[in-house]
Amino acid sequence: SDLIQPAYPPLKGKTGRLLLLAAGIAVGGAAAFATVVLSAAMSEVMVTTRDLEEKLGVPAVLAVAEGPGAPRRLAKSGGLPVTHLSEDDGRLLLRLISSVPRSNGRVVQLISSHEGEGVSTLARDLAAIAASGGDKRVLLVDIEPAPGRGSAAAFAGHGQVLGPVSEEKRTFRVGETGLYVSAPIGAGGIRVDEAKWRKIVEAARSSFDLVLLDSPALQRSSTGIEIAGLADMALVVVQAERTRAAVARNLIERIGAARGEVIGAILNKRAFYIPRWLYRAL
Repeated sequence: SDLIQPAYPPLKGKTGRLLLLAAGIAVGGAAAFATVVLSAAMSEVMVTTRDLEEKLGVPAVLAVAEGPGAPRRLAKSGGLPVTHLSEDDGRLLLRLISSVPRSNGRVVQLISSHEGEGVSTLARDLAAIAASGGDKRVLLVDIEPAPGRGSAAAFAGHGQVLGPVSEEKRTFRVGETGLYVSAPIGAGGIRVDEAKWRKIVEAARSSFDLVLLDSPALQRSSTGIEIAGLADMALVVVQAERTRAAVARNLIERIGAARGEVIGAILNKRAFYIPRWLYRAL
C-alpha cells in the first residue's frame, strides 16, 4: 500500500495536569460543602439561623454577628450608646414586638441558658433603640445582674448621666431621653416573691410603653422562669457554636410550663468562616 504520511513523534507531551487540578478542586469543594452540611446537621450546637429553627422549633428572629462591640451613638434622643445591635436589626425586633396586641405597655423578657451569651448587651441596645425615637417611654428592668455589671453602671460607663426619678432611687432616667433603667432587683441574694414581681411588672406596664426584662441566665438563677408568665413574650438568646440545642430546648419548655410564651430566638455572636452566600445555601 502507498504511504500517505510518515509518522512523527509528538514534540509536546500531554500530562492532563489542568484537568486533574480542576477535578481535584471540584472534589475538594464538594467534600468541604458536605462536611459543613453534615457538621451543622449532627452538631449539638447551632451555627446558622436555619440550624436554630430546626433544632429548637421556634423562629430565628435575628442573627447578630460577633464583633468587637465598640460603642456607637444613635443619632436621636441624646445619642444613646449601642454596642452590638444595628439600628435596623433593633427596629426589626421592635416591629415584631409591636405586632402582639396590648391595650397598654408591652412587657418583653430576654433570657438565656448560660452566662455570657449576651442577654444584657442585647437588652441595653434594644432599649436604647426603642427610646431613640423620642416618642416612647422605655424601662429596662435589671434583674439579678452579676456584681458590678448592671445596666445603670453600663450606661454611666458610656458617659450617660443618670437621674433618679424618686427619692428611693429605684429608677433612673438616662440623660434627657425616654429611656429609664431600674436599680438592680433581687441582687445580692435578696429574694423577691412572686406577688412582688407581679406588682413591679404591672406598675411598670401602666407607666411605660415598653418594658424589657433583662433576666438572669437559667444556669445562675431560676428567677427568669418564675417571672416568665408575667411577660407578654420572651426572646431566648443562644450563642452560636456554644449553646447546646438540648439546653436551649429545656429553657423554652420551662418557660412554656411557667405560662410564658417564646416568640423566637436570637442567634448571637455568630461568626462567618466561609462566605455568607454559602451559609445561606445551607
